[in-house]
Amino acid sequence: MDRPDCIIDLLLVGENNICFIENKVNSGEGWEQLDIYCEALTVHFGDIEKHLVYCTKFTDHKKIAEHNFKQIRWYQIADILEKYKLDDPYLHNYHNFLNHHNMAQKNSFSPEMIIAMKNIKEVAETLTQRAPCLPIKT
Repeated sequence: MDRPDCIIDLLLVGENNICFIENKVNSGEGWEQLDIYCEALTVHFGDIEKHLVYCTKFTDHKKIAEHNFKQIRWYQIADILEKYKLDDPYLHNYHNFLNHHNMAQKNSFSPEMIIAMKNIKEVAETLTQRAPCLPIKT
């Protein structure tokens, strides 16, 4: 298999194992990208232990049964770094980088956010009734 579209973001190689890591920030998986990586692991790396990791900023659920597939999110890495960043200036800087690029956010809804969203329509309708000249879209 010799494919120009098989470019691994990060490759970790041990004596008896290999790990492909695909990183995504503001995009999703390329066309059959993870399938291509699975094929490359199968074809080129024989009997060693294989791993495929897919790291994303946003939720992008994948179901891959082979190669010890793991899916993680950038906020999980930020959570781990949070524990150790005071001990190491490099980890501290990397954690700051993730925060600066909004990669440390969980991008999930809290109960408070759901309650607020539930009430947005009522607030907008009340504002429209009291001040009909305001252009409010609901």
